[in-house]
Formats: sequence, structure tokens, C-alpha cells
Amino acid sequence: QDTWQPLSLEPVATSLIALLAIGFVAFTGLLLRLNRAQFRRLLAVASIMVVIQIAIGLLQVVSSGQPQFYSLRQGATMLGLFANKNHLAIVIACSIAIVGFVVVRDYFNAISSGRNAIFRGRAAMATYLLIALTAIVTTNSRAGLILGVVAALPVLFNFSRGVALRWRLAIIVVLVFLAALIISTSAFETVSGRVAELDDDLRWNMLEWSKPLVESYWSLRLECPGSLCSRF
Repeated sequence: QDTWQPLSLEPVATSLIALLAIGFVAFTGLLLRLNRAQFRRLLAVASIMVVIQIAIGLLQVVSSGQPQFYSLRQGATMLGLFANKNHLAIVIACSIAIVGFVVVRDYFNAISSGRNAIFRGRAAMATYLLIALTAIVTTNSRAGLILGVVAALPVLFNFSRGVALRWRLAIIVVLVFLAALIISTSAFETVSGRVAELDDDLRWNMLEWSKPLVESYWSLRLECPGSLCSRF
């Protein structure tokens, strides 16, 4: 049509999100002002907050959704303080990389040195990795499960460097055993069943519907009415 069109189908909601984005941009700007040590301490605080979320989520899993912070009831699903299970799952997946590459190294290098610090760091990371991946399974999030595995692989590779071959094999055997235990749980059956339902997910239909729009307007070309454009 030869008329201006709104940039949003929900202008009021879009305006509210824009206002919220101001706070996010301001927070990001403050992060850029931190030095290296301050930023790493902030990552440690963020990791502690994730652990608190997991602890709350465990209560929700064992008590069929309690404590419940939102009206939408999702049963024995790990949500923490989030309203959406995908949000918590992705946060936990991100925390695997943060804990593995930053927090564990900083903390154990501070309290000990040499082989002792390396051994304790690996033990702590293995423990957190097991807890994090198990927690992601209980969120029933497909995206979180995939991203959790993606985050775990480089962390495992990093901590396996310098480890004797026999210990690597022992670790692989333990991981396979633990993976088998997780896979045998009802929670994993639920999330794996959701992976098999991808073809029925409306988001794939939305992607197909959006494809012609992306092909036509990927460069964000805006056409204005002829009478208005003629003024410029």
C-alpha cells in the first residue's frame, strides 16, 4: 500500500520493551567501564546467582512446582525465579563456560597453587558440570540441553589437557555411566520426546512463513509514499 506502516503490530508493548532496553544498554555501558579484575569478580557473582536459581529449581522439581512465583503452573519443572524454562536452561548453559574458564581458575588459584590447585579445580568443575547438566534436563528445555552440551565440550577439553591417558579413559567411562543414568530418567525422556516433536512445533511454520519476508526485506529497504518522497 502507498501508506506508511507501523514498525510493530503492538506499538504499546514495543514501547515498553524499548524503555526496558534503556536499562540494559546502561548496564552494558557500565560493564565496559570495569577493569579485568572487576569483571571477573562480577562473573563470579553471576555464577553464585545461577547456583541459587538451581537450588530454588530443585525445590520446584521435588515439590511439583513449589515455590511458584507466577500464575502459570508448570508442575515439576525447574524454573528458579524465571517465568520461562528456556531462560533458566540457557543461563545454566552459559554458566558452565563461565565457571569452567573463569571462576574455577580464579578461586582455586587464589587458595592454592601448583598441582593441588589444578586437581581441586578439575574436581570442582566436574561436580558443577554434573549438577548443571542434570539441572538443564529437569528444565525440560530442548534449546538448553543442546547449548549445555555445546558449552560442556570445550570446558572438558580444556580441563583434560595435561591429564594422563589412563585418567582420561577413566573420566570417559565415568561420564558415559553418568550419561546413561541421566538418559534413563523420566525427565530426560520428557525432554527427548519434545525433541522428536520438532516437526509439529509452530515455530518451524513461523520460520517458513517468515522466509519470503526475509528474502524481500533483508536489507531493511523502506519505501515511502511518492508524494512524501518527492519532497526530498
